[in-house]
Amino acid sequence: QEYGNVPGDLKRQAQERARTVTLDWDRVLMRYMRRLNSIQRGRADYLRGRLSRRQAALGFGPNSPILPGTVAHQADPILMVDTSGSMNDSELQRAADECEKVLKSAGRPLHFAAVATEIRKEGRVTTRKQMVKMMHGGGGTRLLDAMHKLARRNPPCIVVHTDGWLSHSEMHGQAPRCPVIWCITQYGAKNFDPSFGTVVHINN
Repeated sequence: QEYGNVPGDLKRQAQERARTVTLDWDRVLMRYMRRLNSIQRGRADYLRGRLSRRQAALGFGPNSPILPGTVAHQADPILMVDTSGSMNDSELQRAADECEKVLKSAGRPLHFAAVATEIRKEGRVTTRKQMVKMMHGGGGTRLLDAMHKLARRNPPCIVVHTDGWLSHSEMHGQAPRCPVIWCITQYGAKNFDPSFGTVVHINN
């Protein structure tokens, strides 16, 4: 990016800020997936293969009633790709590669959305091929409305792949009611600095 007549000290500050928001994507991905790939005790479904901790009070004999334990299945992250006109084919293919990593880490179908000015295509996916088939867009970029709609599904997070060339209102509008991971493409905005979410930059 050309800074024109910006003084050297401000240029250095801008470059330093760009580095401070750059995180290791694979490390962030693994951290989130370790947290999400779990079954928590105590809230949602009954599981007869696991006895309740209260079973001891009822006894374990052949005539004792069985008190099943309960488990809560963690919600899954939502994958979202910016398919606006500023995202070229190589960036879309790389986004599909990175979404496939999340899909494989989850080991189960995940909800995927292709978004430009609105949600163009969405649905549960199990393969990279299914995601690529949905990734048709072009035109402008308006991601925030789509993120609010997807947040109604109560996911633990939304993983957004974009080049980061968004308007001020998109980056600093009202945050969705779930965490957001912004994955900025290799040739995207280096000093992308939204007011919400975790920003990672996808490198080579």
